[in-house]
Amino acid sequence: MSITFPFRILIVTGFFLCSCGDPRVITEGNPLIVTDSLIPKEKMVRMLVDIHIVEAGLAGRQGQGIGQKKLVSQYYEGVFERYQVSRKRYDDNLKYYRQNPEEFSQMYEEVVRKLTERYKNYDREK
Repeated sequence: MSITFPFRILIVTGFFLCSCGDPRVITEGNPLIVTDSLIPKEKMVRMLVDIHIVEAGLAGRQGQGIGQKKLVSQYYEGVFERYQVSRKRYDDNLKYYRQNPEEFSQMYEEVVRKLTERYKNYDREK
């Protein structure tokens, strides 16, 4: 049995239309995140390390009367600029990675390891 030309076009068009959805969207849990905007784990770990260093620096400046809100914004923006990631993208990715506690825990083990390593290097330089 041969398939006629118009029927072939209908089948090909059907396959084409079915493939038009965005397969790059990760829909497990909340929020929805497009895989193109998913920050790779290694980069996210480096960002988290820098964020923790920023937070430690800010904690040391509390109560000094320095424009804390402006300072916080500048420090965080510096991290986001360094990694070329917007605040929203970072926040969305943080929510995404938190949805898998085992994976997030492994990432944080790496964050702690890198922070400890930096601390040891800083302590040696003193």
